[in-house]
Amino acid sequence: MARFNVIVFLVGAILPTKIHAYDTTTCCDLARSEGAFLSPVPSLGNQTCGQTYSTSLNAALPLYVNYTYCSSKCSGMGLSKGSQPSEWAAPLVNFILPSVIFSMTIPRRKKIEFDYLFDWRRRLTKRKKWLWVNTFVQLALSMICFSIILVPVFIDTIVWISVIIVGAGNMLIGGLYEAHLDYRIVKYVEDIGRSRSAPAPDDKELTITRGLLVTIAAGNLKLDKGSPEDTIPKSITIPGVGDPSEGAEKSRSRLLNLLGAQMSFGSAVGSPVLFYLGAFVYTILDLRNNPSSQDSAISLGFGIDDAYDTTFQPVSLWSRGSNKLLWIKRSQAWKSEDFREVMKITSVGWIVKVLFPALVLIVLPPATGGVVAYFTPPRGLGCRSLSFIVYAFSQVMVTVIATIRCAVDSGEKDNKKKTNVQKIFTGRGFKIISAPFWFGSLVAAIGGTTMQITGVFRNCICYTDARTWWNINNIDPTVNLASDTQDARNSSVYWIKMGSTATVFMAVNCYIGWWYQRLIRHRFTDAVKKMYTPEVLEALPEAQNLNGNKKTGESGEKEDDSRSSGNSKSGEDDLTEGNASATKGLLSEQDQTSIWAQQTTEAITEHLGADRSDLRRISASRHTSVEPEATRPWAGPLTSTSSDGSTGDEVEVLLCSTTNGARADS
Repeated sequence: MARFNVIVFLVGAILPTKIHAYDTTTCCDLARSEGAFLSPVPSLGNQTCGQTYSTSLNAALPLYVNYTYCSSKCSGMGLSKGSQPSEWAAPLVNFILPSVIFSMTIPRRKKIEFDYLFDWRRRLTKRKKWLWVNTFVQLALSMICFSIILVPVFIDTIVWISVIIVGAGNMLIGGLYEAHLDYRIVKYVEDIGRSRSAPAPDDKELTITRGLLVTIAAGNLKLDKGSPEDTIPKSITIPGVGDPSEGAEKSRSRLLNLLGAQMSFGSAVGSPVLFYLGAFVYTILDLRNNPSSQDSAISLGFGIDDAYDTTFQPVSLWSRGSNKLLWIKRSQAWKSEDFREVMKITSVGWIVKVLFPALVLIVLPPATGGVVAYFTPPRGLGCRSLSFIVYAFSQVMVTVIATIRCAVDSGEKDNKKKTNVQKIFTGRGFKIISAPFWFGSLVAAIGGTTMQITGVFRNCICYTDARTWWNINNIDPTVNLASDTQDARNSSVYWIKMGSTATVFMAVNCYIGWWYQRLIRHRFTDAVKKMYTPEVLEALPEAQNLNGNKKTGESGEKEDDSRSSGNSKSGEDDLTEGNASATKGLLSEQDQTSIWAQQTTEAITEHLGADRSDLRRISASRHTSVEPEATRPWAGPLTSTSSDGSTGDEVEVLLCSTTNGARADS
């Protein structure tokens, strides 16, 4: 009941029946003329009201009146004036507008669409001479309709920003949980690749690896629409038409394209954060020029409060981790006990790797803002600092509840065998226990922001210590009416330190987020390449016996030639398959192609004793025709002398035909 009376008192004090304009300078002049200042009272010549900061001026002496005098003589609120943009424009331009830009980069499942308003295609005239009238009317109507939908779009944007602020803790937990699962998946994929004894993965390993990589890239999609966990892997498994390497190359491309479809960190987070960093730096520099400016300080504190958001994905952000866990459980890898053990997160793991980082991200921004507001004269708990404290406390509770939810939630909506803990922290129970803290976050963040910008916080009660509000009339605390005091100048030290801390904190977190995304992308790409990259020199051992031994007798030469003819066909097929797969599998790796070509040249020159006609026949099977030397862009023979004295022109034919094929395919 006492708490309710305090709330009623605050509302009644801040919003009186007849709103008066509170002005500190006017109230100070009135108190000086009436001699209402409390002891210690400076001499009349030192009773300076409304002083602004200047390096040539000494700090003003504090001038105190009691709350009873302030509330009776200077009631009302000091609403922001349009002629003083520092009171309202600083937080609006420096921090609120970047928040709007940030929210627009967040993919959403639902949004307002009015396409039908722009598709009015009725004909007013059918004459060719006046057909332009139809187009003009259609465009004019489109512009009018667009002005109509600005109102709901504006409301929709405000609501979405409110959801982001209220659900920041839930979103952070979901994002950190998903990031932790992604890292464990790529680490498991790397481990099974290292432990493999065979040079190439078998079908079972390919299926498991492919499913896990798809889970990383698409695990934030809902499972109850279109069965993406089955459809996407099937679309990636492509049989080669006449050549298995073609299917492998297409599968590899689709996996990499699936990763590339994800929004990059720079476009989603990096660009909007630049607005915040610029605003912080400007405000800090402004405080150095005017260290007693409360408007700049509160603007800085407000920016610290609302500057931190998370990165987002198309799926519901609160369920990102749980949704990805469902993907993992439906993968082939989940059948392995070793994999289940790898994906298991212990209680200590939840606290250290998920909850603690989330609390740092949630608490530090409003904490720095609270410090700024606390040390802004009058020092102590007031309307501004309490808004930060309430928001921080509410988000801490939201974050803890969200962590427990992710830890106990199986992800299955139709799970009828829920434990008591699951019933409390999932589904409807989760929403019920989180609702009070969501409401507290909304009131503190949105309400506090609005009151700061409009000037509602500029009143007698907000200039007193909050610990006296419960019995303020009897306690009758003091209110300082002087500006640019020494206390205000000293407070700028805390403002600048907290602003610098927030700037560095934001930059470091952006760097960590960018680094982590690049790490996962790099390991994802490496895993895809290892799945489908062929062994490029696999056919060389068989090709070494292509022509047999040329230095046998006349009788043995024909027999060797017949054997060479048989081996030539098998070697020819192997070389053709090896060269084709190598060319297609490594097109994107030009340096590897060069290494392969060099190794092939050395191997053929050293080990092959085939005559020119045999190798030209091999080259002809690899490429349907060989251009005459005069017309070849790579003219200029590459000759070498082998151990039997034969020249290496055949190396030129085989190698250049392969590299030309690589250039043509690329």
